[in-house]
Amino acid sequence: WFSLSYVIAIAGYLGLSAAAGRLLGPDTFGYFIIALTLAMVAGQLGLLGVHRSGLREAARLEREDVEQLAELRRGVRAVVLVSLPLAGVVTGMIAWLLASDQTTTDRIVISLSVAALVVLNGLQKLWANYLRGFGEVRIASMLEGRSGGAVVAVMQAVLVIVVWQLFPTWGLAGALAAVVLGYAIPVGW
Repeated sequence: WFSLSYVIAIAGYLGLSAAAGRLLGPDTFGYFIIALTLAMVAGQLGLLGVHRSGLREAARLEREDVEQLAELRRGVRAVVLVSLPLAGVVTGMIAWLLASDQTTTDRIVISLSVAALVVLNGLQKLWANYLRGFGEVRIASMLEGRSGGAVVAVMQAVLVIVVWQLFPTWGLAGALAAVVLGYAIPVGW
């Protein structure tokens, strides 16, 4: 199961990079990769390690242990409501400053997309680790980027291809918005 998910994810991320490279060209593709990397790092930092401790705790949890389940929920709640949004806002502000050469509309879309990528990347890791801890390894492998992430990778690639083919003038802002939507659908599910 893991191997199939991983192969699909690699193909999806390769397709994402190829489509983004074609859409953006050599002048802007580097900014796209930097934005994705910045969002991933900030999303990991915003988790404060709760995803890893939650994985361990969920794996040891007795289903009837209401107290321990409530403790896990408090940790998730703190990350979801405080640290991830804060990391997203700070990273979005950095993206705003770095996108100074863009139009105002593109600058807004880029900064909001980067902020959303931080939060969604963190949520993706959080939910995948908890699902894995609760024994839902197949679903977690389809959701999580480093361990497959086939659903996210394929959706992101398809959406960037749509932007490239139908709305090529959207450029970097359109590519980042497509990647956000590619995260939002499976993470929201």
